[in-house]
Amino acid sequence: MSILQEYNNNTNLLNSKIEETLKAVAQLKETVVKLKHFERAAQIREMEKQLEQMKRDVFSFTV
Repeated sequence: MSILQEYNNNTNLLNSKIEETLKAVAQLKETVVKLKHFERAAQIREMEKQLEQMKRDVFSFTV
């Protein structure tokens, strides 16, 4: 195998690995976005529970 062929093979292999890495990074970004959405949804649910408890507390105080 000539040096030029070896260089081309290594370049192709490197480009392939870079492409795989970029795809993996894109998937990780999507996962992070989804996790943030789930986290925000959980925070909102917790806030709703707290508001409901506050309503009950106020109602029991006024009655």
